This record gives sequence, C-alpha cells and structure tokens, in this order.
Amino acid sequence: MVHTEDVAWEVEFTDEFRGWWDSLSDGEQDDVAVSVRHLMEFGPALGYPHSTKVVTSRYPQMRELRTQSSGRPLPRCTPSTRYAPRFY
Repeated sequence: MVHTEDVAWEVEFTDEFRGWWDSLSDGEQDDVAVSVRHLMEFGPALGYPHSTKVVTSRYPQMRELRTQSSGRPLPRCTPSTRYAPRFY
C-alpha cells in the first residue's frame, strides 16, 4: 500500500450505509471504523485484503471495503448485489 501522507481522503456516508451501520454490534462498528480510517489514510491505494475490485461496476476503479470482525467477514450492506461501503 502507498501511504498518502499529505492527503486525507474524504469518505461520505449514505443513508443506506447508516441503516447497515445501525444493524451492526458495537464491536463490528469498531472494526468498520478502523477500516474507514485506513480508507481515509490510503484512499484508492487501499488494496487487498482491505478492499477488492467490484467486477460488476460500470466504474472501472470501483472497490468495496472488506472488513472482518471476530475473524469473519461482515454482512453485506443490503440484500441486493451491492456491498458496503464502496469507493472509487
């Protein structure tokens, strides 16, 4: 990963994300917060295993944030094909 020392990437939260966030336990929220801090620090350079490319996106650089809690991947944001959170 490339550290972007002079840049803090802006991360926006949506209503959809808020609903997903509210469904998480306190421990899961803590783990997501750590992942988001990594995202703010590294931006699009945040690679695997912290994020993966979204192959089905029309945006070529779209990635999804991967967070584990207690050794397991967190549930998806919605029952649809979208994951939480995505960035590009």
